[in-house]
Amino acid sequence: MSLALDAFTDEYIPEVVINREEEKQIIKEYLQDILKGRKKALYIHGVPGIGKTTVTKHVMNQFEDSNNAEIVYINSECSTPNEALKRIHDLICGEVERKLPSSILVNKILNKGIREKNFTLIIVLDNFDKMEHVDNLLWSINAIAPKFPRLGLVLISTSELKLRNIIGNRLYDRLIPESYEFKPYNVGRLYEIINARINEAYGRKIAEDEALWELCSFVTDNGGNVRYLFSLFLDALDLAQQRGLKKATLEVMQEIIQKEKRSIIANTLKELNQSELEVLKAVAKLTVEGKLIHTGLVKEEIKSMPLRTLEYCLKNLQEKCFIELRRIKKGNGYSQSIKLMIEPNLVLE
Repeated sequence: MSLALDAFTDEYIPEVVINREEEKQIIKEYLQDILKGRKKALYIHGVPGIGKTTVTKHVMNQFEDSNNAEIVYINSECSTPNEALKRIHDLICGEVERKLPSSILVNKILNKGIREKNFTLIIVLDNFDKMEHVDNLLWSINAIAPKFPRLGLVLISTSELKLRNIIGNRLYDRLIPESYEFKPYNVGRLYEIINARINEAYGRKIAEDEALWELCSFVTDNGGNVRYLFSLFLDALDLAQQRGLKKATLEVMQEIIQKEKRSIIANTLKELNQSELEVLKAVAKLTVEGKLIHTGLVKEEIKSMPLRTLEYCLKNLQEKCFIELRRIKKGNGYSQSIKLMIEPNLVLE
């Protein structure tokens, strides 16, 4: 079972990566340009959990096996600029250095690089913008680049910012980067991915098709994160096994999804300010009482709140999908009908 579960971890790289053909081709073409001696960087960005690292590692593994190349993969969240430079040094120079400053490391790499004319080096900095003082590392890489006939730099990020805004104009102009954005998966692609991974891990169906489709639809509505998809799937599998079921059924999956929805709502409730929470509780109370809710009725429940503040809170709550507002005629004027979009007990607990 543990070997099967490994297939759903971040470290696992599948033999076949599906639904990212265009992205794989972009990376392959970039690597071919590096082999031809072109000096440039590749900037890959997109929301978390949509395959940026997996696709990059998959292509890099194939490239490393078929070319005289070395790949240095660095998770920038867990590394400092000097630690990253030491890893590059140790790979190129074949020595383990722990205490040398960056300037000496760069010089040693340069001397080795000059001698190794056929050396192809690809440096992959994952989550590069999470590294403190990453610009120091990028300047060091820029310093050694001219001495290597074939050196590539792949920067991976979840940032919505453009690369120039992250590293500044001077570095940007030196690195000559190409940018490519990974788009989130749609429900059909997520369904294909989870089926492929299940087959790779177990070699048989361990979840009903309807259950997987329900799960993929939910994950798509919440950002399309594959890591999130795998996590919820494993939760459903655990629950099915606890109940002695051979497969994760639709009923089990719906239970997991409902639990997750309640967790999401609970976390979002914590982000509401005091006035918004007061208004939402009033709407929930009136919903339980079976009232036809409108702005005036909520105002009666919260007499101390100014009408302008109430209307502002209602607008914010609608934007956060807690309520639905509709304009209705009331007497000689207009008011707003209010419909609660979540379970009242989640607010009143």
